[in-house]
Amino acid sequence: MIKVLTKNFKSWIENNSLISLYLVMSVFIIIGVIVDSGSVFLHYLAIYYSAFLIFYFGFKLLNRRLYKLSKWKYKLTIPQLPPSKNISYYVIGLVFISIVFHYIYIGFIPVIKAWLSHNYFDIVWIRRNITDESNTFWNYYSKFILKAILPFFILFLYFRKENKLLILTTIFSFFYALSLMQKSYFVTLFIPILIYCLLNKKWVNSLGYFAIPITGILLLVIVTNPNMRTKDKTITSIQQTPNSVSQPDHNYQPVKGSKIKKIAETLSNRIFLIPGKMVSDWFKHIPHDLPYLKGCGYRFLKPFTNCYKNYQLELYEIVYPQSYNKGFKGSLNTSSFMYDFANFGIIGLLISALILGFIISFIEVIFVDNIILKFSINAFYILMLSSSAISTLLFSGGWALMIILFGVFRKNLLISNI
Repeated sequence: MIKVLTKNFKSWIENNSLISLYLVMSVFIIIGVIVDSGSVFLHYLAIYYSAFLIFYFGFKLLNRRLYKLSKWKYKLTIPQLPPSKNISYYVIGLVFISIVFHYIYIGFIPVIKAWLSHNYFDIVWIRRNITDESNTFWNYYSKFILKAILPFFILFLYFRKENKLLILTTIFSFFYALSLMQKSYFVTLFIPILIYCLLNKKWVNSLGYFAIPITGILLLVIVTNPNMRTKDKTITSIQQTPNSVSQPDHNYQPVKGSKIKKIAETLSNRIFLIPGKMVSDWFKHIPHDLPYLKGCGYRFLKPFTNCYKNYQLELYEIVYPQSYNKGFKGSLNTSSFMYDFANFGIIGLLISALILGFIISFIEVIFVDNIILKFSINAFYILMLSSSAISTLLFSGGWALMIILFGVFRKNLLISNI
């Protein structure tokens, strides 16, 4: 009996792995809200999560009904490229050429120019120039390349055991991420392949794909802090500037004991409590201090609504007034459903539940044949729902493009060593 229950439970988790991950993450959000504000806002969370579960399982039930009504296996059809041995070379070749054109457009390779500079403020200008002085096309293009196309094809090449091209792609992906000087790019590049290796118990490969982004982040820290690579003590570092672009850690609490204990407790607070605290802060001030936006909180709708307000910035000023008055500027990111709450209140929570329930059930259909690939490609985005709007993740975050790439290259991906 126990074996049967265990088997059924394991099967349920595999078939609903993404919602399982989301619910585990949500438990920590709820705990964080309770720790910060007690039970004041629990009714909002109860409304959202109840609606989300109803919509998710409702869409799954609808999918099963369609399966029974049809004589063929029900799947959402996405145009797929036919199997090809050389498809990897064509795609990676085009990506490589486009990256060269991006460097030509910028006029220099940012990380090299930053390395040659020993002036911190020049380096800040170089980093900002990458995006602030670029047009919309190149800004979105670089995000799509580093958050979707290259991460997908690194996994694609690993799956198909195209090792030589995988090594080459990994090297120039690493350099492109380093050259654009954003730490987050190293995470988005290698998280799908890292998760895939871990799930398949490829421990040596997992260690390698963990070490690569860590190395990139450390190199970027060295490049962007000239005082770490020179003996000239007159160089001004970011910590010494009154109007620093960084912001203080408002959630830091001094911890007595060893350094290891301090690090462990700080990390546990960031992972388990801070996301819930951010949700609590938004509930506290909307609509009490800031009115519902009624559609003006969506950047992608600005061409249609002719209005846009970023409550992430406005709430930072309200929640951390002392830091704001000292010149620090920051953004109060929060869970995806809170952006909809900020626009439409409880109705927004229901809208958010409907959209996310549909998206996750949709993904379950697309990835029905490969549970490990489903989790490898989508798990990171599920976790990012704790601190990002779902529209941001889908579009500029690359989530929608990753799903489309899987659908288009599915026949090629599921046939290795053609």
